Amino acid sequence: MADPLAATKEMLRLSPRDQRWHESTDEMASLIQEDETMSPCFEGMTSTEVSSILMRTLCPASLTFRERLARAIPAKDVGAPGVPLDWSRLAAAETTEALAEEAASKVEINSGGYVFFGLLSSTFGLEEAVVLKFCNNRYLLQSEQMAAELARHLGVPGPASRILLKQHDVAEWQELTQAAAKKCPALLEMLEKKVSMLLLQYVPGKSLDHEEEAFLPPNLPSACKALGKLFTLDSGC
Repeated sequence: MADPLAATKEMLRLSPRDQRWHESTDEMASLIQEDETMSPCFEGMTSTEVSSILMRTLCPASLTFRERLARAIPAKDVGAPGVPLDWSRLAAAETTEALAEEAASKVEINSGGYVFFGLLSSTFGLEEAVVLKFCNNRYLLQSEQMAAELARHLGVPGPASRILLKQHDVAEWQELTQAAAKKCPALLEMLEKKVSMLLLQYVPGKSLDHEEEAFLPPNLPSACKALGKLFTLDSGC
């Protein structure tokens, strides 16, 4: 009887893509070993571990979308009026359900919209992140943007945002459609169906039950004040 754990040489042989990856990391490791002045953030790591981190930094496509989104920085000029984003920089896009821990057919967000996360390539190394929200009624998007404007006047930090209309922002809508056709069919389908969307700056965060620093004695008064403003805004909107 054949051993079910036995593996043939063909099964163990690396694919061309994996072979290139190992060759690149090996080369990076040899360069690190030659360098006697290693950055303090890499102290205690082996050269192979450091090379793996550096390779993933240089090659974001080797990461999952969730990992890339966690590393991304908020995109600039999202809310600037009359300044369209360069959508030719769209490197990847995913729906919220694709990022969910458990599978779901669709994720309804607040007012019944569908949300996509987009990653834009950058000359500075780190990718930039944006959020695209679609609703069945553009007035729902306008009400959400108005809430963001109220938040700004109340001193509640929030992402920059603006509304794009298919009939008004023709050039930018078409450029985004062309980019989505190459990167995300689901986003392309939504752009073809909908006539408006809310473009937001992606702001990373974490849930309050995992936050510790904000509730330490030195920060507690300002944290409570900020939460009070947020709760007041939320109850009024």
